[in-house]
Amino acid sequence: MGTWDAPPTQQGPFRFGVAGAGQPASVLARVVAFVIDWVIIWVVALIVTFVTSLVHLGVLGGLLSAAVSLAYWTYFWGSTGQTLGYRVMHIRAVTQSGEQLGYGWAFMRGLLVDLSFALCAIPAIISLIMMATTEKRQALHDLVLGTAVVNA
Repeated sequence: MGTWDAPPTQQGPFRFGVAGAGQPASVLARVVAFVIDWVIIWVVALIVTFVTSLVHLGVLGGLLSAAVSLAYWTYFWGSTGQTLGYRVMHIRAVTQSGEQLGYGWAFMRGLLVDLSFALCAIPAIISLIMMATTEKRQALHDLVLGTAVVNA
């Protein structure tokens, strides 16, 4: 058999090496992408909450804010596999066979991500540890759904 060579690296947006396309995304790339996405979601949810409070629909504002988050994940992961943060970091969410998620899997993945933070962040912390220690750098929601995040 042949020898295994490390995948080629390219320069990432923050000047760190990025393994070739299709290789598991680094924990740093995933965390930075996630922070970018959450800032976007937070700003939109803040606007939704503000507008709904102006028309005295406070409870509905909270539900709409949660829906904004789920719609964001579902649309971007379902259509291209890349949220805005993922695009900046040149990573993509895919099935374990490397195929596009589609909207059904993207919805489930987004739901699990949102729930992991809604549950006192303990599942999110477990996911972070799993991303750092598993061979394919899969978070808890990735293992449950059979998805992965790879370099684009």
